[in-house]
Formats: sequence, structure tokens, C-alpha cells
Amino acid sequence: AESVAINHTLTLNGPNVGTSGNGVRGAEAIVNDINITASAVTVDGFSFANPGVQMNINGATKLSGVKVQNNIFSGYGSVGFPTYNAGNLSVTRNLFKLPLANTEAMQIKADSSTLGGCNGTVVSNNVLTTASNNGGADINFTCTGSNSTGVTVSGNTDTGLADSNGTSFTAFSGVTGGIVVSNNHVTGTPTSGSAVYFFGSVSGSALIDSNQITGG
Repeated sequence: AESVAINHTLTLNGPNVGTSGNGVRGAEAIVNDINITASAVTVDGFSFANPGVQMNINGATKLSGVKVQNNIFSGYGSVGFPTYNAGNLSVTRNLFKLPLANTEAMQIKADSSTLGGCNGTVVSNNVLTTASNNGGADINFTCTGSNSTGVTVSGNTDTGLADSNGTSFTAFSGVTGGIVVSNNHVTGTPTSGSAVYFFGSVSGSALIDSNQITGG
């Protein structure tokens, strides 16, 4: 149970490498948090327990090719999984559960200092259970000013989306084409908000296809 810093290309495999966060898993390696500041890093098969940020990807310049897969994020606060300037990011087969109050699951960020800072990011086949409760979004692309393109949210399951402050399943800002939202399953009883929300500087193509959204 410690904080881990990864500042060079590395594959870090836990005991549940290759097993979905929502699958049948063996004993967990529980880490407080991991901070990634390098490209081409893979973190696979761990469980996180820090009551704050549990995975942070932060590039002074644009990072590329980070993979976060088959992990369990549990009991996180604020934003459980924030990224900054990490393009071609893959977030897949993770489980997000039991967030603290006023918390967002993941926030994928970039700004005008790094054009294309969210390019090519794919968030797929994750399970989120009551993941966001702060009026934000469970999968939040906050890329204003970065002119990012080609981002995908597909095959995710979000159960228990419920909030009165405008919570959404996924949201986009600063993406200027190539948005794909497909084959997601979203259920819940929010009194306000949207399943898919565009909140600033969004242009170009957007494909929203074959999603199942119920409740609300």
C-alpha cells in the first residue's frame, strides 16, 4: 500500500493481469495510487484504495500510448482517475465503484498548451457503478482549446447514474471531430443531466450509435 511514480516506459502487471476489473479475480495487489509521467506505460491487474486520486497521468509534454486495463478503482474522491496531455490513451476493462461524495470517475484533460492532447483516446468496456455524483460526468473529456480529435467511448456499462446536479455518463469539450459513442449501456435515475453532453468547443463529426439508455 504505497504511492508509485512511473517516469519511464514500463509494463506493470499485477496478480490479476488480463482479468477484467468486473471479472472473477484472485487475491488483489492493493496500491494507494500511481502517478505516470511517461509514454508507453501499461498498468494491468491492480486494485486501488486511496480516498482521493488513485491514478494520475500527467504530461509536461504530450504523452502517448498509456494503457490502463483490468484494474479496480474503489473508494476514490475528487476525481478518481485524472489525465492531462495524454493522447492515444487506452482505458479498458476497469471497474469503478464506491466513490466518495462530490466525486467524478475519470477526467481526460488537455488545453491550448498542447494541441491534440486528447487525440485518439479510447475508453472501452469499463464498468462504472454509481461512479459520478458531483454534477460532472463519469467519462469527462475536458479538452478545451486543444483541438483534439478521434476520441471513442464504447462498450461501457454505467449502472446507478443518479444525481440532481446535472450528472452525465460522458461529456465532451474541445473535441473537433471524430467523436464516437457506441454500444454503451447506461441505467439510472438522474433528475437532471444528460447521458451524452457537449459543453463547449465541440465541432466536426460525432457518431452516437447503438447505445442503451434507460431511467431518468
